[in-house]
Amino acid sequence: MGVLTMIAAAAENNALGKDNDLVWHLPDDFKRFKQLTTGHHIIMGRKTFETFPKPLPNRTHIVITRKKDYQKEGAIVVNSLEEALELAKEDPQPFIIGGGEIYELALPEADKIELTRVHGTFEADAFFPEIDEENWELVSSSFHPAMRRTIIHLPISPTGVPNEREIIQKIAETEGFSLTGASPLSGGSINKVYRLDTSEGKKVLKVNTAGKFPGMFQAEEEGLRELRKSKTVDVPKVFSRGEIAGTAYLLMEYKAEAPQKPDFWSRLAADLAALHKTTQPKFGFHGPNYIGSLPQYNHHHDSAADFYIQERLEPQFRMALDAGYAFHGLEKIFQVFTEMIPKEAPALVHGDLWSGNYISNEQGLPCLIDPAVSYGPREMDLAMMKLFGGFPEEVFDQYDSLFPVEPGFKDRIEMWQLYYLLVHLNIFGSSYLGQVKNILTRFS
Repeated sequence: MGVLTMIAAAAENNALGKDNDLVWHLPDDFKRFKQLTTGHHIIMGRKTFETFPKPLPNRTHIVITRKKDYQKEGAIVVNSLEEALELAKEDPQPFIIGGGEIYELALPEADKIELTRVHGTFEADAFFPEIDEENWELVSSSFHPAMRRTIIHLPISPTGVPNEREIIQKIAETEGFSLTGASPLSGGSINKVYRLDTSEGKKVLKVNTAGKFPGMFQAEEEGLRELRKSKTVDVPKVFSRGEIAGTAYLLMEYKAEAPQKPDFWSRLAADLAALHKTTQPKFGFHGPNYIGSLPQYNHHHDSAADFYIQERLEPQFRMALDAGYAFHGLEKIFQVFTEMIPKEAPALVHGDLWSGNYISNEQGLPCLIDPAVSYGPREMDLAMMKLFGGFPEEVFDQYDSLFPVEPGFKDRIEMWQLYYLLVHLNIFGSSYLGQVKNILTRFS
């Protein structure tokens, strides 16, 4: 699970709304809500979901309800908070968005609260839960004429259990720097991520439970070093990795973010074209790594088709079959893919290039994070960029002007996207099964 964040606007008496509606209109807060939650899972109760005229764009809606037969287009319906959190566990920052009962349930599980405090008291029938100041730390607060925005995070662990602050402090001592602060960040897949304020400047720390995902941080370090070695894209520098008190960690350079420069997208296109021109004799990588929480295999192959089918598709199909999903005619489909895949040289690829895995760095230029690196078919990066949106067409047009794709790329996009949809099927469950089967039907 990433940084589970409760986001809300509540009055001074904790009022949220009345009659299933807000009792104020705050356009700036709506903009902030959109900015923070876009690209993430948003978890809510049924009544909250039903206030939307239609599902919010570019977000995965998880609706918690006691109604066993409840179904709504655009929503994944579950019957408990535990189910919702399981579905969102690969999201670097899932959000709890209401209503009052869901906030109450989620408060013990939350890592962070983004709370807009509206001046005044209001009559209401839904309320935000009381925050125990002994269990939460106020890390920042900003003011607006109509409201006050507060960010609270890092709940204290139960007595006798090493809490996150203690673990982070031990890591700082081991690495030889003084720690002055730690704040959760969005980032990573199944890891918690923090910005550390230290005697050596700001750093980024990723942590997870040691042994749960063997070799994950080693693989990420190797992937980032390979990208950095290419001198084509900006990526965070890795300082060290290790294990303390049952916690594995990866310590990296902190990339301060700034607004995108006007040429941000053309620079991203140029960086990707240069990255994809970095090659080696065979497809693969020098070891396995991860895509989200799932293992990703990288044995070497002479052809792009063999690599894609044997190292990408077949392991995911085996996993899906073990989970009880049924597929037919795969050998025939693999033969179709073999004939379709261009005979290009291996390209150094990011491997998991969705909109959550780039930032705008301090110079307002692209920086890539959280890779699943290999030397593979370059079209995989481009197809992933198109799967969930977040990249304007100018990126693809500019890329094609610098490193033209082979004719027929549009017909191959879904072939490449099949891998990423299988990954989502194996992580998140049957809500992705329809898309997988539609692609298989198209190519059968």
